[in-house]
Amino acid sequence: MAFLFAKQFPAGCVVETDSDPAEIRLGGAQLYPVGVSLEQAMKWIWKSRAFTGSGSGQAINDCCEGDNPVYSTFNFPSSQSTSGLDAAKTKMSDLICPNNYVTDFVFFGTATNDFCIQDSTTDTAEAGFSFGIDFLAIVGVSPIYLYEEKYYINTAYGVAGGFNLNEDLNKTYPSGNFTIDGIAFPLYSEPPSCNDEPEANFSCTTTVQREAS
Repeated sequence: MAFLFAKQFPAGCVVETDSDPAEIRLGGAQLYPVGVSLEQAMKWIWKSRAFTGSGSGQAINDCCEGDNPVYSTFNFPSSQSTSGLDAAKTKMSDLICPNNYVTDFVFFGTATNDFCIQDSTTDTAEAGFSFGIDFLAIVGVSPIYLYEEKYYINTAYGVAGGFNLNEDLNKTYPSGNFTIDGIAFPLYSEPPSCNDEPEANFSCTTTVQREAS
């Protein structure tokens, strides 16, 4: 894989640390859950411009008599998403690790909501993820961390009832994975409360890359 800026990120993009970034909490959320190779980190920041993905899931919608759960069932058919926040940046040379860099990839689907005593309804649903780098501390310093030869990018993601681990919001029950280019990011839902079983999975791959120069 060829990069315009080979072998390393420009100076200042990466903060080397002796502490596991997966232990960091921002607003209660685990936003550095997975470390990846240098090549993968560079691809996501500089090369990946659009992703194609699909997924599904279920989250409790109502608790019926006898602790019998009924669900909101989510379906995300295959679709492509280009980040609206950097869609105009078609070249790698436009992204030489700016002070603030945010992607926002959103995928649309449906949620069928079942109830105990009324007919089902159907709503539009969203899934997605974002990468964020902030060196000016506008929303809190969030660099790329280097720890034990792995690179950790601030990554927020969600599908169905599953999101980043977040103890403050009680998102602590493992419910599936949000997979980006083969890298699995764990999804967490609220712990079951009515014999329900939360499920959430989404998988996406890079399908449009920026030009090298």
